[in-house]
Amino acid sequence: MGFQRFEGKLVIVTGAGSGMGAVTARRFRDEGAAVVLTGRTREKLTKVVSQFDQERSLIHVSDVTKPDEQQDSARQYR
Repeated sequence: MGFQRFEGKLVIVTGAGSGMGAVTARRFRDEGAAVVLTGRTREKLTKVVSQFDQERSLIHVSDVTKPDEQQDSARQYR
């Protein structure tokens, strides 16, 4: 466990199914944030989120290149 700089905060991480996005999501989790993991592939997101506290995380399948999908995501988790 690291610092709890993001305790009480909600963070949306794009590309969270692999690579830097997954690492970023884990770091925010470790620092106390509730995390919404977004990406295009449900299977990849599910694998990453399985390591998270289910009460403080969820996945949202969307494509960052489609602005309407991102707006919907932001509205849903405010």
